[in-house]
Formats: sequence, structure tokens, C-alpha cells
Amino acid sequence: MKRHLYSKGSLISIIAVMLLSGMLSAQTLWTDHGSDNSLSVELLKPFKSDSISTGFTGSSGTIFITGRYALNEHIVLVGEVSVVHGDLEHEDFTNEAGTSMGNPYLGAEFHLAETPLFIETGFRIPVFSKDKNVASLVGIASDINRMEAFTPKIFPVLLAVNYEGQSAKNILFRARLGTSIWFNSGNVSGSSSVDAVFDYMVQAGYAGQKLRVLIGITGRYLATLPGTDYSERHIKQFGTTITVPFGNIQLGAHFKLPVNENAGRMMDFVAGLNFGYNF
Repeated sequence: MKRHLYSKGSLISIIAVMLLSGMLSAQTLWTDHGSDNSLSVELLKPFKSDSISTGFTGSSGTIFITGRYALNEHIVLVGEVSVVHGDLEHEDFTNEAGTSMGNPYLGAEFHLAETPLFIETGFRIPVFSKDKNVASLVGIASDINRMEAFTPKIFPVLLAVNYEGQSAKNILFRARLGTSIWFNSGNVSGSSSVDAVFDYMVQAGYAGQKLRVLIGITGRYLATLPGTDYSERHIKQFGTTITVPFGNIQLGAHFKLPVNENAGRMMDFVAGLNFGYNF
């Protein structure tokens, strides 16, 4: 007998499954941001073969479009929009295909003079459709670090400190520590109207003129999820990206794998392509 994957009109069940079985940024943490004045497009495709998300069709995936504009040498404005399509084919579930715009991001980077540090802050505007259950699953699996883009009703505010340094031999090191405060999030956690998610990232690689390679690990920790221990609140993933510059154009591909069981419940792996143009 066919049955609906989730109750209609709410994303509570989707987020509850992801959070209670192991938790739950702005612009991508994996691709090259290019110059301070740039436009980039990412195509992300999650793959999953043995859980509630079994059966994502070939058309399921996410598109992110990010623009960066430098006000001066220290301040860069960042904007991002996204679209996700989710289509599920599984013998136990009714097909609930859907497409929705993600919650847009508006923010800024404040680069500290003569240091490799910059502060990142911003927020997302809640426009994601509450009825696009499968689309939300696909969007969250596509980029766990930006799951706020595909969660309805919440108003998330981001604050993060970033380090990005490069040696004389083009060895690149990046690190990030931040928090995302979710306002109006009682429909997600079921207990509070405000929730806190902490993020971290460590990456290293090579940044040459003709080739850029980056590998690293990112993690998220839902500090306010009730009734769970540390392992159930923590989610980690490994990623790698390769970027090939052609003048003002950047072409790249990246690949993400779950590190812990919580991440593995969402996806087996994610493959992505990205295109960037520096103005």
C-alpha cells in the first residue's frame, strides 16, 4: 500500500528524522570563491541508496548562484540564491516531486587589515516552501553546511571567523569557526523558538596559477537539540575540490563523503560542478 513520505504542510518530520537520528553557511565552503568581484554557479547532486532518501531520481539536485561585490579593500558584500528539485521513486512511497527556491542569503565579509583573518556575517530570508518535503531532503543532503537554505519558516543569522593563508610555495590553509542562530525554530527542534548550530572547518591544499586542489573536513554541532548526547548532535563530512582557472573563468568539481554515521544517514556522497567568473 502506498503511503506519503511525510505529513503534509510541515517539515517537522523531515528535520526530526535528520536531527534525532543525528543532526542536523552562507556561501560554499568547498569551491574557490574567486576574486572579491565574482559570480559563481554550483550544481550539486546527492546520492543515497539505503535509507529514507532511497530513490532520488536523476533530476534531483540543487543549484546555487553566488555573487560577490567589494565595497572597498576590506568589505565584500555576498548574496546567494538557490533552487532545489526533489523527486523520489520508491516502491513504498508516493512520488512527491517538487521544486522550490531556497532561502536567499545576504551578508558581508570584513577583512582585517594585514592579517589572513576575516569575519563573515549575514542572514537568510525565509521563503522556502513548507510543502516541498522531498525537495528539502535533497537540498539538505546536497550541502549540509547550508541546510538553512532549505528549512522553512526559520530566520537564521550567521557569524563566523575565517582564516585563509597561503605560503610562498602556494600551499593553502583555511580554517573557520562560527555559529548560526535559528530564530523561530520551534517547528524544527520542537522545544525552543531559538536554536544554535556551531560550525567548524579545516582545509589544506595547493593554489597554483593553473590548478587548485583543496581537501578538508567540516562539521556541525546542534547545541540546543534536547534529549540527545554529543554524538547525536554532531555531523561531519570530508570533501575535496579541484579548480582549473582559465583567465577570468574558473571551472571546478568537488566531491563530499560522510565521516560519521549521522552524515551517512543523509547521503552516501555528493558530486558537484562549479563555474565562476571574476569581474
